[in-house]
Amino acid sequence: DPLAIYGRDFRLLKVNQSLLQFYQRSAGEVIGKHCYAVFHGRGSVCEDCHVREVFRSGKQQWREMSITLPDGSSRVFEVHSYPVKDAKGATVQAIEHGRDISLRKNLETQLKTSEEKYRTIVELAREGIFIIDAEDRLTFANEFLAGMLGAETGEIIGRSVFDFMEEDSRKLAKAQLERRRQG
Repeated sequence: DPLAIYGRDFRLLKVNQSLLQFYQRSAGEVIGKHCYAVFHGRGSVCEDCHVREVFRSGKQQWREMSITLPDGSSRVFEVHSYPVKDAKGATVQAIEHGRDISLRKNLETQLKTSEEKYRTIVELAREGIFIIDAEDRLTFANEFLAGMLGAETGEIIGRSVFDFMEEDSRKLAKAQLERRRQG
């Protein structure tokens, strides 16, 4: 994971090999230079600089950042910044630690997309679809099922699936559920 130590003037005092590899730079190109120039090609401190907030507040900060690397690829990092204090409690340096969370963010996006597709299919289905829990209570019902039952979705969630059946159907459904539970 990339690691850097900053002085109060936002100059990089120390960095680890991981940071140098990510940015495809040598230590000589980085040490003693302003972070905003090295990492962002800027001439001044970034507007939303979390390291500046560490120096201002004396408290640790964290955020997610999308970073474009020298090869043009974009990565998402979870960045934590911590104060280094002197004997009097004044913040004299800041340590920044980054973790590449690009894979996790990509998987989260894929999961969200998949869930949205699933929800669209279920909601547009012209059949009643539902999920029940171990106590046979509805935990999910699509709008089509609610319409078939003459109710709003919110009115049927939490109720027993058997509340919507006549006695003969209820006995048959209970027997079928029990067989399924038995395997």
